[in-house]
Amino acid sequence: MAWTAIVEADVQTRMTNTELAKYNSIGLASGQSSGVLLADVITDVTELVRGFIKGCPRNGLAHVADGAATTLPSVLHSPALDIIIVELMKRVGGAVTDVSDVRVAAYNSAMALMDKVADCRFGVPKPATESTDTYYDDRGGYGYDQQIPISTGKEIVDGVAQDKYTEL
Repeated sequence: MAWTAIVEADVQTRMTNTELAKYNSIGLASGQSSGVLLADVITDVTELVRGFIKGCPRNGLAHVADGAATTLPSVLHSPALDIIIVELMKRVGGAVTDVSDVRVAAYNSAMALMDKVADCRFGVPKPATESTDTYYDDRGGYGYDQQIPISTGKEIVDGVAQDKYTEL
């Protein structure tokens, strides 16, 4: 599976032109152009998803050269798009509504999947080249269950397994 960037055309597969036009007109701040709003939301959500990916110490992130778009594994594009749409809805402050709560339900499902990604319960494909960025990981510290090794009661002595504990 490839690691690719989410672009505006991907978002357009989930929205009508009318919705996108409203987001691009209502949600603009002073001096902001329509393309910048969606690009900013895509960047923010992509960084959020990459943070969830890195929450699992087994996962790596794709190396991104300076100036290149940030990428995600294609398996996470769909939930990322669900998050992007709700983030856009938040930006316009209720001017565009989700009457049947379909988008909010998809957002909640996407965030639940992100929790699974961070907890190493959803497989993420390895990128072709991994980033060398370092991330702080305090698993095993405050707030996390401590892992205690389980003793089998055996020990190896001269290559032979023997009972560690003997009866008294």
